[in-house]
Amino acid sequence: MTDHSVLLLAYGQSNADIYPAEPALACEAFGDPRIVTFDDGNAFRGLLGAIPKNEVTALVAAAAASYETKKCRNYQSFQIAAAARLLHEGVPVLPRRIIVRAEGRGGRRFQGIVAKNDRHVEGILNNADGTDSQILLNLFTTIRTAERLARQARAPLSRIVVNFIHGEADRGTTRGDYLQNFGRLVKRVAEVATELDLPVDWLILDPAGTSSGGSGNSWRCRMAMRDLADMHQNIHLTGTGYPYPLADVIHYSSEARALFGEHLGAAAAHLLARDRGEESDLGWLLDAPGPPRAVVTGATVDLHLPGDTDFELIPGISDPHLTVEGFSTSIAARCQVIAAAQTGPRSVRLELDKPPAQSERANLNYAYQVVLRQHTRSDSPMPAGRGGWRSVRALDSMVLPGRRIHQWVPGFSIPFAEMQKG
Repeated sequence: MTDHSVLLLAYGQSNADIYPAEPALACEAFGDPRIVTFDDGNAFRGLLGAIPKNEVTALVAAAAASYETKKCRNYQSFQIAAAARLLHEGVPVLPRRIIVRAEGRGGRRFQGIVAKNDRHVEGILNNADGTDSQILLNLFTTIRTAERLARQARAPLSRIVVNFIHGEADRGTTRGDYLQNFGRLVKRVAEVATELDLPVDWLILDPAGTSSGGSGNSWRCRMAMRDLADMHQNIHLTGTGYPYPLADVIHYSSEARALFGEHLGAAAAHLLARDRGEESDLGWLLDAPGPPRAVVTGATVDLHLPGDTDFELIPGISDPHLTVEGFSTSIAARCQVIAAAQTGPRSVRLELDKPPAQSERANLNYAYQVVLRQHTRSDSPMPAGRGGWRSVRALDSMVLPGRRIHQWVPGFSIPFAEMQKG
């Protein structure tokens, strides 16, 4: 252990530790006194976009503080699970404290809007008039407060890790606009971090979308998240939410929060080890594989993932009413996927019922699925746009015995016109 602290900061909308996912799961590691939060009565869920009322004067044990406030008492935090996993991995230079906090608000886009009855709805970046929203100001305040309290406790903050979970409120936003808004947020946070001489890393969870009771997850903003990660070394598309159960149509369950929280914590542990020149075997959990190289030959498509981590296609995980093992085509393709099979350690072959149409809107999709009125709805608690392409290797969950944490291929949508011709 050394005398430094790390801030794990969730940001986004309801699934970013804002929605009250019940119940809080029992895990002794969650009570580790090194996992701390603020003493302002808001614990891990933060201010939920409100103006601060209580002064923050100290760091207190996160589990106890969460139990002591009705706002968090029986709710599961993925941030606390992430902190517990980071400590569990035992990287050579563990922080003395891991500060956990969320700042965000449910149902908020990046940009504020003027809704019905002239009601102003703030965004996680701006108000409708372009000024900084209270949600964003709370984010900045949390960073500065964490830095001050850690310094006063003689364990200065050494890093900010932003766990970003967002998307559903901006599901109708274009890929380019979402990329621009997200880039502006990253820049604003970097400005605050630079004032404090702190590095920032962003760990993005590719959003799961809805169960089949909703509209699915064919959201263009998801593709923008990959774009931004490809543009910056400190931004990582770390994992995806579609393997995890939902508590309702769109909110992750307590079980889901624990599992992807552990994933994010293991990824953060790799960051700490890597930046101090130490060896780590967790890098495969930091960056999910990018879209595969696609080769189309008539009515056959071969997909090849980059990297050296082995992946396998597990049958039966996807919704059979919607996709074939997670794969489907857009309406403009005028063909359907009829079979999917693994052909190598990172390769999958798809068979179509006929060659795809040559149209700009003809796409091959994976874990990127719209649910239409005519589709059969299932009562599964799982996201509708899910697939079974996952890493062979996995971590054993420390929270849920018998469960394993894999890396999963994030959703993608590839135009047939852009594929290599076989």
